[in-house]
Amino acid sequence: MQHDRPQREDAENFDGLGEDDDADETIQKGDLALVWRFLAPFSRRYRALGLLLLLVVVTEAVMGAFFPLAQRHIIDNGLIANDTDVIFFVLVFLAISAVVVSALGFVADFINARLTVDVIGDIREAMQAHILRLPVDYHQSTPRGATLSRFGGDLQVIEQGLVEVVPWLIHPMLQIIYSTALMFYFNVALGLLSALIFPIMLLLPRRIAERTFVLSYAKRQREAGLLANVQETLGAATIVKAYQLDRVRTRRFGQLNRLWRFTSFKAIFVGSMVEGTAFAALYMLHVVVFAVGVWAVHSGTMSLGTLVAFEALFLSMGEALAYVTQFVPRIAAAAGSIRHISELTETVPVIADRADAVAIDGCRKQIEFVNVSLANADARFALIEINLTITAGMRVAIVGASGAGKSTLLNLLMRFKDPSSGSIRIDGHDLRDITLASYSAMIGYVPQESTLFDGTIGANIALGARQPGRARIDAAASLAGIGSYIRTLPKGYHTQVGELGSALSVGQRQRLAIARALVRNPQILVLDEPTSALDPTAEAHVQETLWQLAEGRTLVCATHRLVGVANNADLIVMMQNGAIVETGSHAALLLAKKHYWQLWNSQAGQSSHHGLGVDIELWNANGNLLSDGE
Repeated sequence: MQHDRPQREDAENFDGLGEDDDADETIQKGDLALVWRFLAPFSRRYRALGLLLLLVVVTEAVMGAFFPLAQRHIIDNGLIANDTDVIFFVLVFLAISAVVVSALGFVADFINARLTVDVIGDIREAMQAHILRLPVDYHQSTPRGATLSRFGGDLQVIEQGLVEVVPWLIHPMLQIIYSTALMFYFNVALGLLSALIFPIMLLLPRRIAERTFVLSYAKRQREAGLLANVQETLGAATIVKAYQLDRVRTRRFGQLNRLWRFTSFKAIFVGSMVEGTAFAALYMLHVVVFAVGVWAVHSGTMSLGTLVAFEALFLSMGEALAYVTQFVPRIAAAAGSIRHISELTETVPVIADRADAVAIDGCRKQIEFVNVSLANADARFALIEINLTITAGMRVAIVGASGAGKSTLLNLLMRFKDPSSGSIRIDGHDLRDITLASYSAMIGYVPQESTLFDGTIGANIALGARQPGRARIDAAASLAGIGSYIRTLPKGYHTQVGELGSALSVGQRQRLAIARALVRNPQILVLDEPTSALDPTAEAHVQETLWQLAEGRTLVCATHRLVGVANNADLIVMMQNGAIVETGSHAALLLAKKHYWQLWNSQAGQSSHHGLGVDIELWNANGNLLSDGE
């Protein structure tokens, strides 16, 4: 232990991650209730299976309890009395009992395995469903590794606990009950003496057992941090290589790993002390009980068969009690994992359908932002008093520099967030009064980063619609300008895109994202910086495609690039610092010579050199149109 302190002190100097685990002592309170409260909803649907398992285990334990009785009978009435018939019948009974008990054991294992995988499977599905209901803010602020650790290590610990609850807890508890009753039946005095094992084995390791709850939870937190670090490094592999960050990332991982080593060492060692103290108490009391029993046989107050049977019962009870005490660290580990998972499952989704929410089938009139403001968690406003009306079928460009609030405005429109004040209305309906499913069905969304799922090109496009069909997928791909390319591939729409679309170029991924949005034939097309990651040539092509697709739809596009906006947008909304500072057409905003005019002049000169096929007009500081040669 002397080597641990310097290591810990070194860890404590690293980002505050080495705080003393004693600070979290409150975790031990109510942990058993937490385990039951968490598992009960998942086990109710399998109640009949659980009762059957309990019945089988009880029957198995009862059959096993007959062995000491048979043991005493065969010694006192068979061997000592030299009665062959007694010996024969007892041995036949024991043989039959062994077969029955073994068969019941296999049945119990089968039911237990079925019950465990069903409950764990339900927990995993419930976690997945809950995660998908959480707001975008949660996913942006929570490391993915921390979430993944709950699906990995935490569920494995809970699964292990469920698998072992019958052989390590229920069966030993029944064995303790039967053994204790039979010991008192054989000899009351020895039974009372043997009963001292309960306070010794249960009270002595109690403080140690409580400590395991604290350490098990801390261990799960350390493992989550390790997994988050690994995922972060793998996700930024190109940056690590480009900046030669191998040593930096390795050192960072090593610091986190040292924290895990220290916490895990304490958790494992303290957990083993529970077992060690239990067995030490059992060995010491066994010597006393055996000595008293031998003296009783020697003095003629107890038969040899009773002593042998009593010895078997005491050892059996002691072993069963040791199993129960050894299971305490497993309960602690499961409680720590359940608490870790509960931090996720108890996070309340802030975006959900109201009880009286109504379904709508489209936007036929207008979208209105009425006095909409949005405050961040730190009480700073991301959007301030947004008032905007978008007529159905209108093509609207939300423009401004990075950080102006464009994407935040779209997040509200997509209902990834709800406004802190004000309302967003679709044909007069407050967006919060509309069911999420019906509203989502109206919208096609193309984000800044086109996320593809591991699978085929066709499957990725089909995700946009519930019943896409091959013809509809092909039509959407053609509209997005990638259909002809797909048809040249050997496997066509069955071509694998790779993890996160790694087999495709950035432009191809973006066009697939557009096709995925179009396959549902949306009434509202929402584009969040859809061309920011593209080169100028690809950007021009995608921009042209997007504006052409806007015919007959309401299009809302957030961009800080003005290429394509001038000739295509019906309404341009200029944002700065979370507020709308100007609205109007391209020509009107240039004539106003305010914010949009300044942004246009800062970008127009650069765009004119790329030959993008967009009509560019340059304006001087006096508001006069410059000639091509000027």
